[in-house]
Amino acid sequence: MIPVRGFEDKTVAVFGLGRTGLTAARALIAGGAKVALWDEKSASREAAAAEGFPVVDLQAADWSQFAALMLSPGVPLTHPKPHWTVEKARAAGVEVLGDVELFARTVNAAPAHKRPKIIAITGTNGKSTTTALIGHLCASAGRDTRVGGNIGLGVLGLEDMHGGAVYVLELSSYQLDLTSSLKPDAVVLLNISPDHLDRHGGMDGYIAAKRRIFLNQGKGDTAIIGVDDAWCQQICTEITAANRRTIWPISAGKAMGRGVYALQGVLYDATGERVVEVADILRARSLPGRHNWQNAAAAYAAQVLHWDRTNRFCGACGRPTVPAADPAKRAKVCEGCGHEVYPRVSPCTITAIHDGARMLLVRAPHFPPGRFGLVAGFVDPGESLEDCVRREAREEVGLELAEVTYLGSQPWPFPHQLMVGFVARAEPAEPRLLDGELAEAGWFAPDALPQLPPRLSIARALIEHVAASLPR
Repeated sequence: MIPVRGFEDKTVAVFGLGRTGLTAARALIAGGAKVALWDEKSASREAAAAEGFPVVDLQAADWSQFAALMLSPGVPLTHPKPHWTVEKARAAGVEVLGDVELFARTVNAAPAHKRPKIIAITGTNGKSTTTALIGHLCASAGRDTRVGGNIGLGVLGLEDMHGGAVYVLELSSYQLDLTSSLKPDAVVLLNISPDHLDRHGGMDGYIAAKRRIFLNQGKGDTAIIGVDDAWCQQICTEITAANRRTIWPISAGKAMGRGVYALQGVLYDATGERVVEVADILRARSLPGRHNWQNAAAAYAAQVLHWDRTNRFCGACGRPTVPAADPAKRAKVCEGCGHEVYPRVSPCTITAIHDGARMLLVRAPHFPPGRFGLVAGFVDPGESLEDCVRREAREEVGLELAEVTYLGSQPWPFPHQLMVGFVARAEPAEPRLLDGELAEAGWFAPDALPQLPPRLSIARALIEHVAASLPR
């Protein structure tokens, strides 16, 4: 849980006692606030009272005692008409906010070195899949990752923050309407099409809600925007003109003069002076279909943007770097000593281990509850990929591998990994957790698998490949 800061010894009214409302109430109390809870459903009020929350009839309450109204996102803020709690709050001069706003204020109140990184994802379609994939990528890259918002846990129900954490948040238009202080380090806007128009008073209101995700971004922040619809195109054009952040458009259906795009399964980089063919996505068996082409474009864009931000100065002499004169060369050159810096790619192996009948699956401490994945790890200097596969199995689960076979690879954008997938056979033996990196490990029959990584990940592709080959 994330204790909410800024309302110590103040009373906050909470309306809507579903997952979001109750989680916010717990977080407010943990941060030193007082709460007054209400819901129009008697069963919800009774459940809140049974948990020990003060249940207060907000219809009859004195609103001058409240510092804020925490409104659940499903409750109308403006359309078709403001909810009666919103009208009472406004009449009393009480601010109306949501749980994401409480989270944002708590982050902003923390010392700079304790503030986590925030990646915010929105769009009409695909945001849950993209959020889950980004969260999985971050966690697999070794980052302390928390995924929530409009997916899984409410944001305030996630583990408390620290400077090394990454919060990957799916945000709906309802949540964004109630948020004004969030400052994401990176924003992904996938697409916009007509949706929830009754709640936003029409298309203009819906677009305005989605645009709020960019509200507090500034210099040094990143925006990756899909431009395959006219509304997102307009947003990209307007915020590019404002010149306040790093912006890369992405597309899965058209060539562009600037950005990253995919055509017929081929990924192109148009961020420099000339277009460069990057990869044939059709060869990536774990990334089928046009929607995955856009995911690949976003992944590539995020990876190269990270390289650009972290190589502004020469590591040899400290002077500024500039793009290489050759537009076909993805490099930065020091103005002083001429040292060249190229994008770094860190290879990691990820292995589906089986014993001929069962598959070995593991769970790291930062995985979502119940989710299992595969043994994985970075390649050490001087080590072959196959040696890395065997070493990681030996170090993490105490197993010796006999057959090691390459299956495929996938670029991972957080920040510069290349996941190299293998299938390996081990003699039947009980796994042992040896190096402290894993929370659980066990053998699973192919027809009794636990919760798995997202389908877009190479981990899921490896698991499904091996599961299909094992006897049932």
